[in-house]
Amino acid sequence: MVEWTEHFAKQMGGKVVEETRQLGKEEKIEKNEDQEITQEEVEQVIKKLKKKKAAGEDKITNEAWIYGGKELQENLQGILNKIWNGDEDLPEEWKMGIIKPIFKKGDRHKPENYRGITLMNTGYKIYAEILRKRLEKEK
Repeated sequence: MVEWTEHFAKQMGGKVVEETRQLGKEEKIEKNEDQEITQEEVEQVIKKLKKKKAAGEDKITNEAWIYGGKELQENLQGILNKIWNGDEDLPEEWKMGIIKPIFKKGDRHKPENYRGITLMNTGYKIYAEILRKRLEKEK
């Protein structure tokens, strides 16, 4: 397992990090209530999610968000706005990803013959896409 961990750390150009640092209260940004995440933003991102993709550690698939209905989307919007406004921290689970090795070619027993893809939790992916779109608008 150490060999695989070192391989993917090297591939990502970094080192193995076992600990994450959280922002302290004094480092948090001020509330953004005038720019809260809208239901339309959530719907637009969910509408563009691809089906039949692997789920992250939370096991929530894109299909769950796509077919979950308006009430589920409204609940997600509420959670995202609490994070956006600094009332809640990003859930710890959203900070984690599963690195799935994908075989390229050669000897299947050698880690260097694999590339890694990171499976992230879908709630995080939706939040990140909303933020990405907002940043694109700012350009």
